[in-house]
Amino acid sequence: MGDFYNSISHLEAHDVTKPFNPMVNGGAIGVAAMIKGKDVDEKFKRILKTLRKITNNNSIKLNDEVYESEQLKGDRIRSLAYFMKSTEAIAHDIDETLDLYFRINSIDVHTTDLAKIGVFFANGGRSLKTDEQIIPMDHITTIEAVMMTSGMFNEAGKYR
Repeated sequence: MGDFYNSISHLEAHDVTKPFNPMVNGGAIGVAAMIKGKDVDEKFKRILKTLRKITNNNSIKLNDEVYESEQLKGDRIRSLAYFMKSTEAIAHDIDETLDLYFRINSIDVHTTDLAKIGVFFANGGRSLKTDEQIIPMDHITTIEAVMMTSGMFNEAGKYR
């Protein structure tokens, strides 16, 4: 059985500098640190733009109430991020990385949006509306492999 989704002990016990699973908190923080852009606002706008394109829903936005709650109650996430910084898994500004991470976790989507995201992956990263290749197929294959073998969040490390 794998470690809990917000585990720091896995990083310590296995002497790894970077989390292997981007579908758990440590990995997601690491991914947030790699998003390109001049500042947090630009990075977040890129994420929203992509989600809106995938779902064909321009009303997807930040839920301010959830974002504030994430900021207030994110001490364990902060400790995980600072641990990762200490092992050089994150080379970027921690406050910026955490701000982006909290924003990403606070995006409002509907169940129909989630279904469209699932169909988007099943369609090989192509837009159902325009057939545009939004995410390269080799990235889609990698994402799907991680989802199938590693699990997500509370199911991380459980194999079925």
